[in-house]
Amino acid sequence: MPAQKSMRSIKVYAWEGYTGPGVLEEIAAFVTSVGVVWSLNEDVLFHLQMAIGEASANSWEHSYQKGKGRLRLEMERHRGVLEVRVIDWGKPFDLGETPAPRIGPDLDRVDLEGLGIFLMRKMVDEMTYRSDARSGNVLTLKKRLPVKRD
Repeated sequence: MPAQKSMRSIKVYAWEGYTGPGVLEEIAAFVTSVGVVWSLNEDVLFHLQMAIGEASANSWEHSYQKGKGRLRLEMERHRGVLEVRVIDWGKPFDLGETPAPRIGPDLDRVDLEGLGIFLMRKMVDEMTYRSDARSGNVLTLKKRLPVKRD
């Protein structure tokens, strides 16, 4: 069961560890366990797994230049929206300056730079980024939950 704390009656599930190539399985297990607690459907869970996994991999690769660094995930659910914060304390980046990937018919000439950000944007409904020395680099992902029909 993931760690949880109560903030103004909103439960926040948190995972904290260090970046590295082997940590993605641990993060996936955390996201899955929260998904089970929240009874998320397979599509929503898949989209979250993809977006959070990519954000965590980007933290390791870009923020910490493939070195070991502190990483924190926070997940909360309120009013039909899931909010995920991926937090690190490495080198910040400018989300607005990430180029769109160049994908064409010739797969040998595909430029993958920016593909991860592009995919994250497709998996969630909203994505924002802020950085400051005290609270770190915070990538916030929001996913609206489908309305349950009886």
